[in-house]
Amino acid sequence: MTGDKPGISTQELFGQAMAHCQAGDIASAEPILREVLASDPTHFQAICNLGVILCQKGDARGAEHLFNEALKLSPCHEQTLNNLGHSLMLQSKASEANLVFKEATRLYPDSGTGFHNLASAALSLQNWEQAKEALQKVLALSPGDAAALRGLGLAYAGEGSQELAEKSFREAVESEPGNPENWYGLGNTYLDRRQFVEAKACFSKVLELVPRHKDAATNLAQTLLGLEEYEVARPFLESLVLEYPGEWRNWISLGQILCAKLDLPRAIEAFEKAVQLAPGQWECWNSLGVAYNETGNFQKATELLEKALELEPQAADAHWNLSLTLLSRGDFERGWQEYHWRWRRESFTSRWPKTSSKKWKGEEGDLCLHTEQGYGDNIQFIRLARLARQACKGKVKVFSESPLVRLFSDIKGVDEASPKCEGWEKELDEFAYHLPLMDLPLVLGGKAMDPVGQGPYIQPHGHETREWEQCLGAYLPKGIRAGIVWEANPNNKKGTKRSIPESVVYPWLARFGDHCSFLCLQPERAGENLRQENVQNLFFLPRPPKDFMETAAIISSLDFVITVDTAISHLSGACGIETYLLLYATPCWRWLNGDSPDLWYPGMEIFKQGKIGDWSHPLSMLEIRLTQKFDQAMNRL
Repeated sequence: MTGDKPGISTQELFGQAMAHCQAGDIASAEPILREVLASDPTHFQAICNLGVILCQKGDARGAEHLFNEALKLSPCHEQTLNNLGHSLMLQSKASEANLVFKEATRLYPDSGTGFHNLASAALSLQNWEQAKEALQKVLALSPGDAAALRGLGLAYAGEGSQELAEKSFREAVESEPGNPENWYGLGNTYLDRRQFVEAKACFSKVLELVPRHKDAATNLAQTLLGLEEYEVARPFLESLVLEYPGEWRNWISLGQILCAKLDLPRAIEAFEKAVQLAPGQWECWNSLGVAYNETGNFQKATELLEKALELEPQAADAHWNLSLTLLSRGDFERGWQEYHWRWRRESFTSRWPKTSSKKWKGEEGDLCLHTEQGYGDNIQFIRLARLARQACKGKVKVFSESPLVRLFSDIKGVDEASPKCEGWEKELDEFAYHLPLMDLPLVLGGKAMDPVGQGPYIQPHGHETREWEQCLGAYLPKGIRAGIVWEANPNNKKGTKRSIPESVVYPWLARFGDHCSFLCLQPERAGENLRQENVQNLFFLPRPPKDFMETAAIISSLDFVITVDTAISHLSGACGIETYLLLYATPCWRWLNGDSPDLWYPGMEIFKQGKIGDWSHPLSMLEIRLTQKFDQAMNRL
């Protein structure tokens, strides 16, 4: 009998408390349970149930104390052991919880609950092996357990086994297709692997099941960016930042879209908002630094990117972006050091070859160089093969994409050039050393910037040049003939800003109808229509050139070349062809922001935008230059 409620036993009070708990009324249950314990401090069930209520209320520390008291009464009670572990997890005491769950699984090796909990603690501790072992025990006890399969996916993803993670999440989806977390885990795996189409389907499924799943919506926005579906992503993100204004990742994604659309002032505002919300996240500073780099404020960009690296010294993307900024400023010593971080970027398009050959650091011995990134990058840096051969004092071989092989075979310092056919990496093992082509400046140091030998280093084959002179002579008018490239690779994210719209370039070309014929050097435009109907002095190649050596022969048969920032600009410069380069306002680092045109290709002239997206200024300046050129030609006649 209780002291303050005559006629009501402790057990009856406990029954009342349980009735309230079953009805979800823990507020009424708690004081009754405390009354039971005041009468009987050793009432095991009351202690345990009060502990559960405290956990639900957020008082995990009070719950921990009660569960420990209960275990003094029944040291091997399975549910209480698991509840104690749960209260520790709520206090971020994963290591202590791990020990408690281990004890529970030791005592009850046939209970899936304990192994589930042990896996949760192991995942929190990033102990992937222990998590996998515990979850495999769950699956042995309960095949097809969706929660275990999902946990297994998290463990595999954590250790970097993305294919196994995908398999586990797929099995979780098949086992429990109505659980949004299974689809969410699968979507994250696809996103990590940059399989954006599949990720989009998964995150869309999550939002179909749970329309207000904030993390799925945030990741879907990132996926749309990966797919470059900007027209869909922008309104979606604009709604997300209104619905979840405190989510910094959405502000970054919105800023990235604005950057892609060249709306840099608003992009900077979005990134600054992300920095305000999450100043401890390196990604925010990194994104803001990239935006300032795009504006040409390299000093500010450097400061912001260095801040990102203070927060996360191993952030490969921040190192990469810092390298681009430093190189744009002409700080080659630091820039090349940072540029090597590209190999650690998940999104980097090239990959490090699998070989037993050692990475070259300047030692003597046979050396194999291999290409990376775009055609223009490799044409620009193949010039350094001569210096590499002088340093290694051995044979130098180059592996490249097929369109570059003939071109590179004739480069001074290259003993042999071969295509990257299947299995080419195995041939690297025959060489003492290997190195990606664009790591040569890092190894060679100041020698890479030595002006000696930086004149023309590509010589087109004479017979091919003569053949193209005859071919072009059959349909190009006599007089001055120029090559023209106004469109960069549309598959390259930066290609759009480098390109000049046809609506701008066509009328501009037409102004020179009485002085010059233009030959479009863009291979995708080659074909049956040899002449542009609306521009009488614009012509096209009869067929695409088979490789860059043939392209070199074509441009050598012309008087000069006008081009935007493409591989043709590097090829033309490397051949010593008179070249006029049209640059975006804040161009690729290779052109040092347009301030040092003679650094790579002596004699090249650069005409750069004064305002982002406005080609009128460089075209008008080039028009003046060409008018002078044509007047001089007329005076010589």
